[in-house]
Amino acid sequence: MNLSGNFKELFENFDFSFLLNNIGDPITTYSGSDRFYFEKKVIEFFADLYSLNREEMRGYVTTGGSEGNFYGLYLGRESYPDAVALFSMASHYSIPKYSKMLRIPYEIISTLDTGEINYLDLEKKIIQNKDKPIILSLNIGTTMAGAIDNVDTVILLLTKHKINDYYIHCDAALFGGMLPFLSSKNRISFSDNIGSLSISGHKFFGTPTPCGVVLTRQKYVDKISSVPGYTGAEDSTILGSRSGHAPILLWYAIASIGKAQIKKTVRNCIGLARYLHSSLQSLGFEPLLNPDSNIVLFNKPNDQIVNKWKLASVGNKSHVVVMPHVSKEMIDQFLSELKQA
Repeated sequence: MNLSGNFKELFENFDFSFLLNNIGDPITTYSGSDRFYFEKKVIEFFADLYSLNREEMRGYVTTGGSEGNFYGLYLGRESYPDAVALFSMASHYSIPKYSKMLRIPYEIISTLDTGEINYLDLEKKIIQNKDKPIILSLNIGTTMAGAIDNVDTVILLLTKHKINDYYIHCDAALFGGMLPFLSSKNRISFSDNIGSLSISGHKFFGTPTPCGVVLTRQKYVDKISSVPGYTGAEDSTILGSRSGHAPILLWYAIASIGKAQIKKTVRNCIGLARYLHSSLQSLGFEPLLNPDSNIVLFNKPNDQIVNKWKLASVGNKSHVVVMPHVSKEMIDQFLSELKQA
């Protein structure tokens, strides 16, 4: 999480003691008080970053990346009720959980050593399931290694095997706020045939409460929308009633920084991650740093280091996520303690 977010000015000038209940679709619901103003601004900001044109733009502010993953799988299932879901073993735990809840049959794809989806195994599973529609959940930055599944490569495989009925959801919890500000072959956009994109607000943008945003297209929302009589508002969300404060916090996090500073911050995180990677390499910790990633995976140090620095660890591997609050001095202190240990 980004611990450098400063919301003091917002809290001093905005009274959060009032209930703000956003109910209904923020794009289509008419409100005389325009209570969806901030939510619309957040959606428009990310839609512009990901080349989702305003005419087909839909989405809303969620409770976090996991809700966005649920929403993406839900849209995929409603578009193709008989589909099978394919996703890698490095996918966030919410993906298999929600696949089970939605009763979507699924198959898990192996990964490369980098954590990226294994395209040979994926192609094998596509061939085995070519008589069914396919829902794909792709990782735009895996949790432990920061690996990015290549959307273009996946679409080429689907095209090669003449799979016309498919839905692609992109889980970009952390990297969703970073990739658009990098010159990268890993950049994704709705100009490709993706169905939805989930981003967290409390990770890179550092909001003080969990939140996120999910983006999708009009044609998919049309399959799930309803208008409950007592609200008179189109409902196309998972929760219905949701926090009206979260969009304000996420809007403030974006607007108070601005695109130029976000770009500078992203590049600083990437630069420090590269510095950490090369330093760990010289210490013999066999680190891994994927392209366009701020996550450095390396051999797990002793428990004292793990506990003090609260390193997320799986098996014999730990990682460091270089967030905006991480400084070179902090990294040097960490490296110094590794050497002493």
